[in-house]
Amino acid sequence: MLQRIPHSHLQQVFRDAISVTQRAGIDYLWIDSLCIIQDSVEDWKHEAMNMGMVYSGAVCNIAATGFPDGSNGLFIEGDAALSEPIEVQLNADVTAYDGECFRKGDYHLVDFLSWFNGVDNAPLNKRGWVVQERFLSPRIMHFGAKQLYWECRTLEASEAFPQGLPWEISTSKVKKSVHMDPRRPKSVGSVDRWDFDRWANAVTAYSRSKLTFDSDKMIAIAGLAKSLQHPFLGSYLGGMWSNFILSHLTWSTVSFELRPRPDTYRCPSWSWASVDTGVNMPLVPAGQNLRRTFIASVCETQTTPLDLDYFGTLRGGWIRILCPLLCIRLVELEKPAILTIPSADAIPITFSTISIQMDVQDDHSDEYAKAITMPMAVKVVNFADDPTTRHPEDICDYLIPIEKREGDMSAATGVRLKGLVLRATTQHRGEFQRIGMFDSDSPVVIELLQKSSQNLPAGLYEKRADDGRYQISVI
Repeated sequence: MLQRIPHSHLQQVFRDAISVTQRAGIDYLWIDSLCIIQDSVEDWKHEAMNMGMVYSGAVCNIAATGFPDGSNGLFIEGDAALSEPIEVQLNADVTAYDGECFRKGDYHLVDFLSWFNGVDNAPLNKRGWVVQERFLSPRIMHFGAKQLYWECRTLEASEAFPQGLPWEISTSKVKKSVHMDPRRPKSVGSVDRWDFDRWANAVTAYSRSKLTFDSDKMIAIAGLAKSLQHPFLGSYLGGMWSNFILSHLTWSTVSFELRPRPDTYRCPSWSWASVDTGVNMPLVPAGQNLRRTFIASVCETQTTPLDLDYFGTLRGGWIRILCPLLCIRLVELEKPAILTIPSADAIPITFSTISIQMDVQDDHSDEYAKAITMPMAVKVVNFADDPTTRHPEDICDYLIPIEKREGDMSAATGVRLKGLVLRATTQHRGEFQRIGMFDSDSPVVIELLQKSSQNLPAGLYEKRADDGRYQISVI
């Protein structure tokens, strides 16, 4: 067994990290590529699931934030004065192009994007594994390409502003957005919107980062999930929390960034972690007069871990939902979509009627993408009136409304309906796979979708409730 590594054999970044640690008076330094046996899959699996504890328990995280690799080290040669504010004096009142007036006097010019360029959008923080390190570490020294930055739960600072950044310099406030107050609520009923949004903010940031191996998708955020687990969140279900599962289900992919579905299974299609595209996790909607109604309800959930740890990669999983189930077909319109009055025969796909966002890139998503350049609509299929629909699972998709919001300030009309787009698997009765989500703030369309009742073929659902909703399983 190797007893020591000569100092001269280490990468420059490791040598600099040792120097920083010694000068800070700290006795121990964790470097993952040195402390994890690199050619041992078993050691990597064990240590990877414990990384959350390593970073959350550290005094400070040393980050080579501004550099693409370890060859540059941490330290740069340059004039620190170049990062300092520039003092200017106005000898007369000045009106800017946007109408803002600056009175005669002394001012300082600052780069208001310095934090974004130097930290948030720097090379290191584009890596997937780094996201949870940044969230969990109590303090971080960001060694940037131009200056040193400091980030903790109460302060963002830099060499130019060692006492704290001025409010004009925008920051993502990553650590503040996910930090869990030790006084956090003990029950679901006492949870405020900030508690719920912590996980959503973390997932949104994480999904936009890059992983060398897509198979690490679940593992690289497991430490963060473990640190946030609490009874008010419920059980962890493949990147979601059981007590908020209906809200979590309405995540959406980032437009125009779709990628094919991963070849190797890692979690169910209803989870954001099933895709390799950036996603937007829903936040708790704001509004003093907001009223939320969940049209669907969850009957049962189950996930099966690949290696015993429910926070890691999954072997399988499903969610059983009781919901309205609308069979739809994509159709082309003869006239512009904006001139088409919504009806069961044609709900035009426009920003003002219904928006459909696919989850992955495939031939099916290409069909929906035609709505960008062609007049397209979705038709609610009536099986009694459409005898050509012999095998609906082969030619149709399905909409399930999840949540209706009234008094939603983010909706142009104050009302919004969100739900999922599904496709039948044909493997088991009433079994579906998520392929996208839909969103509508058109009162006409919302009423149409809510009132559309269908007598679906028995093979498309597991059972039907007295209220007309269907029980299905999504895998």
